[in-house]
Formats: sequence, C-alpha cells, structure tokens
Amino acid sequence: MKPDIAPLVMVIDDDADIREMIKVLLEVDGYQVVTAIDGVDAIDKLRAGQLPALILADLMMPRMDGEQLITALRRGGWTTVPVIVMSGHNVTGSRSGKFRGHPCLTKPVEIDDLMEIVHRFTGESRPRPNQKRRRA
Repeated sequence: MKPDIAPLVMVIDDDADIREMIKVLLEVDGYQVVTAIDGVDAIDKLRAGQLPALILADLMMPRMDGEQLITALRRGGWTTVPVIVMSGHNVTGSRSGKFRGHPCLTKPVEIDDLMEIVHRFTGESRPRPNQKRRRA
C-alpha cells in the first residue's frame, strides 16, 4: 500500500503574518504548504515544479497581484489548478462569492469558511467539529 500523500496548497500573500497563519492552519489540518510573497514568487515556484492541488491568493500584492497571477496561470498552462482569491476589499458584494469566475473570500477570512473551501477543492473530506467561528 502507498502512504497517503497530503495535498499541496500554495498560499500567496504579501502579508507575512497572514501567510504564516494560513500555513500553520493548513499544516495542522494535514496539508503540505508552500508559500509565496506575490504572484512573481508563485510563478517561479510553479516553474520549479511545485504544482499545488490548490492556490490561495491575495488579490492586492506588489509586483504581480492576484488578477495578474490568474492571467499568468492561464498563459503558463496551469489552468487545472483551482485558485481561491482572498481580498481585504469586498469585491463580491458578500463575505464569499466569485471574482472573475474564481471563488473569493473576504478578509479577515473566517477559518471555518477557509477550511471548508480548501477541503472542497482538494477533494479532502475532513469532518470539522462545531466550533465558534474563528478569523485568520
């Protein structure tokens, strides 16, 4: 039998505290995590062969923002990797919704909402106990 390999999730955010908090939350839940400080860093890591099951990307970042990243992913052939957009600005009119066809979470992100969407897009079904809603 092959051991289960945890899905790899890429977290892209120029805020080191947010990046680290999301990384820790995902690792505690059993995911492998690679981080990037912006879209340029993320594309470099993808080119180096770090292909995640899911990308969590901030919308507003220096050098290459989330919108430019989505365009670069399409052009680079990484169209099969789902992208979840995170933004401190309400770009969808609600706490969660869509941004240019990609799911979007409004910061501060509710941890339960984040984990639910990560589980859904990585194909992981992990029951979460009823807890108070927490923010990242």
